[in-house]
Amino acid sequence: MVTGYYTEVNRTLHGFVRSPDGTITSFDPSGSTSTRPSSINSAGEITGYYVDSAQLYHGFVRASDGTFTTFLVQPGQNTQPASINAAGEVTGQYGPLNTPQGFLRAPDGTITTFAPKNSTATAPYSINDTGTITGFYVGPFGNLHGFVRRLDGSFAIFGLPNVTFIFPFSINSAGEIAGYYQANVFTTSHGFLLSP
Repeated sequence: MVTGYYTEVNRTLHGFVRSPDGTITSFDPSGSTSTRPSSINSAGEITGYYVDSAQLYHGFVRASDGTFTTFLVQPGQNTQPASINAAGEVTGQYGPLNTPQGFLRAPDGTITTFAPKNSTATAPYSINDTGTITGFYVGPFGNLHGFVRRLDGSFAIFGLPNVTFIFPFSINSAGEIAGYYQANVFTTSHGFLLSP
């Protein structure tokens, strides 16, 4: 199954899910003015976020039967889920759009917030089926650093020599991480694969 979003002529965004037989179902949580799914797991559960009429970002989990669970990490704080694993654990970011921090939402709705030490903004992008999370954070001097958040809540930080920006976007069950990097804002992007 595949999920994503499409844009109407009026620029309104709607979510969709495409089943293996090619059937496409569009969807929006109640109260949405813009819907952005970001990840689907093997059970057909979808996570992402929607924007309401007050321009607040809400997280959602759409079950395989089409029912929604919506949530905010903290009342009044933007919530942007990025990834869902097979167990239904969700990770993403919350807070001000320019200085977000990370969160992990358990299937029972329990939320744990996190950020690497010295982070001024944290952007988790992927959680694997063992519950390990990867993403990047902004350090005190504006450089982007990659991170791995382990099951015990500890962090491994990584980067590349002479590289200012690193963007880890996906981690698989073996712990391999894929993404891209730039030496600085003016240089070409290059892909990377990081082994466990």
